[in-house]
Amino acid sequence: MYKKILLYTSNQKGMALVATLIIVLAISTFAIAMLSMTTSDIKLSALQEASKETFYIAESGIDRAIGFLEDLGNPDYQVPFNPFTDDNGGWPKIGSGEYQVFIKSSSPLSYTIISEGRKPWNNASGKISTKIKSEVILDNFAVFAYFSDQELFPSHIDSSYGGTKIWFFGEDTIEGRLHSNDRLAMAGTPTFYGAVTSAYINKATGDKSWEKYDSKTNPNFYGKPPYQGGVDKIPLPTYRNISELGDPNSLQRIAGSPASQDDVNKESNGVYIANSGTQVTDGIWVKGSVDTLSFGVDDKNNPETTIIQGGKTTVITTVETPITIGGVTYPKDTTLIRENSIVKKSLNGFTNGVIFVNGEIKNLQAPAATKGVKGKVTLASNNHITIGSDILYNTRVNDPNCFKTTEDNPFPDIPDSLGLISEGDIKIKKATASANLEINAIMMALGTSFFYEGWKDTQKGKLTVYGSFIQKQRGPVGMFSSTGKSYGYSKDYHFDTRMDVNNPKFGQVLPPYFPTTGKYIPLYWEEIL
Repeated sequence: MYKKILLYTSNQKGMALVATLIIVLAISTFAIAMLSMTTSDIKLSALQEASKETFYIAESGIDRAIGFLEDLGNPDYQVPFNPFTDDNGGWPKIGSGEYQVFIKSSSPLSYTIISEGRKPWNNASGKISTKIKSEVILDNFAVFAYFSDQELFPSHIDSSYGGTKIWFFGEDTIEGRLHSNDRLAMAGTPTFYGAVTSAYINKATGDKSWEKYDSKTNPNFYGKPPYQGGVDKIPLPTYRNISELGDPNSLQRIAGSPASQDDVNKESNGVYIANSGTQVTDGIWVKGSVDTLSFGVDDKNNPETTIIQGGKTTVITTVETPITIGGVTYPKDTTLIRENSIVKKSLNGFTNGVIFVNGEIKNLQAPAATKGVKGKVTLASNNHITIGSDILYNTRVNDPNCFKTTEDNPFPDIPDSLGLISEGDIKIKKATASANLEINAIMMALGTSFFYEGWKDTQKGKLTVYGSFIQKQRGPVGMFSSTGKSYGYSKDYHFDTRMDVNNPKFGQVLPPYFPTTGKYIPLYWEEIL
């Protein structure tokens, strides 16, 4: 009996030992698995952290590339270009990593930037990297439906109103993007369908708000952002951008003006087309004030610009369809110049679309009778531009509904565009303007304003605008008297949605060389590696 009990006890001890060994083995296996998982988690966390770092490094490359583009203006890189080859062999260092950037023009004013960020890593290649692709576009003043530097009435238009606030009233409707470097003043219920921004900020209080006329003021802000104050100031272009002879990128030089004032002084008043003898090289440069400048087309639908200056009439024809004059046929892809109906010159090629007048434009016209503006043109003056009649696009003359948009088609298919840039005012001529007037143009008045000369004493009908207003100070086109009688024009303003940067044809429809803000807008980005 004793032996049986002893044997049972011994068996129990053996089983306990086996059980203990199994438990120890299980714990060890679990511990090893946990250690392995912890190690994997640490490695994964480190990898994620390193990937995040290389992403930020690549993003820094994108930011530096945008700064590089902004310094250059509007370069043209058809082949991918690394702008930082002199910095660490094209891999500028940042922190523990480095990046490489390539820039390529994807469309006019638009660029594709690819930036790769990398840093040392414990793998076969010895590095870990992230690659980002971004599409950016050069911001243009044409994208603003309304832009002002100051929200004060211009003193030179009427000294009795000079310096008083300009208010947005209940009937005012702005369809596109709006920006002012000044404080915006609101009365009633004006409506804004685009983003509204202001650079105004009260440094003492931090107030960034718009000014309210009274307790009933309640503007409708439908854009994104609906309203944002305290944003960066956007400076207007200066005379250097427009007319400075010493700046090869000024509009006067782009039009083909001589490079120095001495050379300008040697020229007599007249119309000049920059050429190499047989080939057009730049645009059209006019010395002296112009009595009338008219846009239209000939009987072959070729675009024509007629310039009357003193006793001479110059007609410049862009020959898209061959024409015959005096028994001589002029082929397509030529520019024909006539003075007082006599053919003076025929040049190969077309101008770059820029017309610069070194003087005042006293009467600008593009009515339905001449078939309007065909093609893309930027007309600039270092003085005032006075509008004497309708300014219509050729497409608008042929199709009165061409500006209508739908949800599926928000960008009208109109190939014509006109930019008007004045270092003085852009004004509507009191003596000749019709009762109802229409203007199709992107207008920039750097001297001060866009306004109607008879704003407070001449009764008119409706002023319809398809385009934009960019001006130093907002000028008047009409007013209501205390008796309820109205003067000047009522407003029917529409933003030309083709000037939206989201338009796939944005760069193609802009007026040529229209001034930019100098800043690039990222349209999208994506991680590609």
